Amino acid sequence: MVNLPSPSVLQAIGTGFAGITVGMTASWPLVWYSVLDKTSNSNKVKLLHESYRRATLFMPPSIILTTASYTLARKHFSLPAVLMFSLIPYTAFVVFPVNKKLFAKENYPEADVDADSTVDSLLSKWMYIHSVRVLLAASSTFFGFVELFKLLKSGAY
Repeated sequence: MVNLPSPSVLQAIGTGFAGITVGMTASWPLVWYSVLDKTSNSNKVKLLHESYRRATLFMPPSIILTTASYTLARKHFSLPAVLMFSLIPYTAFVVFPVNKKLFAKENYPEADVDADSTVDSLLSKWMYIHSVRVLLAASSTFFGFVELFKLLKSGAY
């Protein structure tokens, strides 16, 4: 049998990775959106696609580690785990269709993409639906802290 860390350590690990996930997801609306406003449509699509490639390396393992840590820390339902895990189906069914439309623009000449009025509307839609991912990750982090403080207060180190 494997000896797992204490519930509070598992909860702290989950909350830590949830917080990192918040930072990663919030960087787009907080940092990149203003940069995108000043660049061509073709560069907007390239920047989003490159960010997507990098995020796919980090985000799924972070979400799984967070969810597993939260789940192992509790013997029952864990709201932070559900909130964090919900990022996966939300991304698959809501975000990916918009990504697919944006990334398809890379197959066209840059001049055509730069003249394409749908890029900005798709990017605005993407930012809106992406903000839900930020909210889910932030909520998971918040409730993770709440559960961690409850564990520490109860003496379950």
